[in-house]
Amino acid sequence: MNHDSPPVNFQSAIHITLFFLLSLLSSQTLFAAEQIETLTAHRIPRTDYLQLNARIEAINQGTIAAQTHGRILNIFVDVNDQVEKGALLLQIDDIQQRTQRLQAEALLKEATAQFQEALIQYQRLSKLLNQKSVAPSQVDASEAAVKAAQARQQAAQAAVTAAQQQLEYTQVRAPYSGIVTARHAEIGELASPGLPLMSGLALSPLRATFFVPQAYWPLLQDHPVVELQNRATRSWTKATQTVVFPYAHPGNSQIQVRSTLPDALQSSNRYIPGAWIKVRIAAGVSDQISLPCDSLILRHELQAVYVLDDQHLPKLRPVNAGLCGEGEVLILSGLFEGERVVRFPAKLFSTTESNHSESNYPESN
Repeated sequence: MNHDSPPVNFQSAIHITLFFLLSLLSSQTLFAAEQIETLTAHRIPRTDYLQLNARIEAINQGTIAAQTHGRILNIFVDVNDQVEKGALLLQIDDIQQRTQRLQAEALLKEATAQFQEALIQYQRLSKLLNQKSVAPSQVDASEAAVKAAQARQQAAQAAVTAAQQQLEYTQVRAPYSGIVTARHAEIGELASPGLPLMSGLALSPLRATFFVPQAYWPLLQDHPVVELQNRATRSWTKATQTVVFPYAHPGNSQIQVRSTLPDALQSSNRYIPGAWIKVRIAAGVSDQISLPCDSLILRHELQAVYVLDDQHLPKLRPVNAGLCGEGEVLILSGLFEGERVVRFPAKLFSTTESNHSESNYPESN
């Protein structure tokens, strides 16, 4: 048996006793109505939101694979290393690629020489044709030879470009700035096209991925506005771009949504891939009673406000309140429209007593 915490019925007795003590204290404290700052509870249109948890993921992430043959000579980075775009990650033996490039360059020189020779021959025959010293057929044959030599030269140039590209493939570089998340190859292994070498991701830009139940599918059909919560200020910021998948996920039969984090959140360095973030989608408008958060008294499980009775005396009344956000808290039950609520409950008591009566309602997470 755990002796550290009192029984449940004893805790309930404490809460009931606390409520009656606060009620007795409020009934014994007499104030004139004009000395108490109050506000009138009234319903105002407020937007209802569907709030969900989303997982942050990197937009740029993937696995780099080999694009040429060769033995791996050096690996310059390891897991969790941060790299810049274009940084050298891995070196593959390039002897074969260099040889192929030299061969392609030699064939290009040969094709260039043949093209120049054919062009000179064509120009010479063209002059003789003007003098009617050669037959037109000879000029036509020379022109065809020039075109054929030019085509061979272009093919040789393409072969040099391809050989140069294969040589560059022996130096595997980072496609974007980020961190290395996995290493799939070791020094001495033979690389071949398609063999995974390294995986990585970029810490920016980021997006939030979440799933919406099918019951809320109508909310996603007309360009939904997705807002993300700033973890530091508890404020909400509109997503830069939102993509709604047009089909239900086969694993959970829910609709997948991706929202790009705005620059204000990405630049705060508070969000990393794999972390959670709260998102919300507007789900309609309803009339609700809301009060400033500091008008609510929170003591353990007790939620209450001071309401003026017919004699203009403050009376403690328990209410059912929602979470506090942006300085306002929704009153779900226990308070009626038109009733007068004490704005600052701490001012009802002396300085000493106010330390025990001051509202301390937490912000929503």
